[in-house]
Amino acid sequence: MGKLVTGRFSGDGLKEGNSGSSGGDDGGMSELLRRVTNLETDVKAIQGDVSKIQRDVAVEDKTLDHMVSIMATKSDIVEIKAAMANLETSLHKEISSLIWKIMTWFVAAIGLVFAIARYIKP
Repeated sequence: MGKLVTGRFSGDGLKEGNSGSSGGDDGGMSELLRRVTNLETDVKAIQGDVSKIQRDVAVEDKTLDHMVSIMATKSDIVEIKAAMANLETSLHKEISSLIWKIMTWFVAAIGLVFAIARYIKP
């Protein structure tokens, strides 16, 4: 870390203070200017980083907003559960009805076979 410059600044340099440097005619102004230049460079780099972070956050916000807009709510899930229960009930009724129809046709076919077998002589 650089040396701390103390004193008052007037338009032509530092007065009444220790420049923190080991001599020199400018009263430590060259060191101060170098440090300020380094700080300005660092601030520009930080500004670039902050801008990139802001862009990334904006993209993530849009992505999150889209995800939230397509997610199911609690009421959607309740509606789906109700629809599934109704579907299960109606499917059970249809299967039961189909089984009875198949059994009826099977019994009728067996009866027809026995009737035909009775009238056919061996």
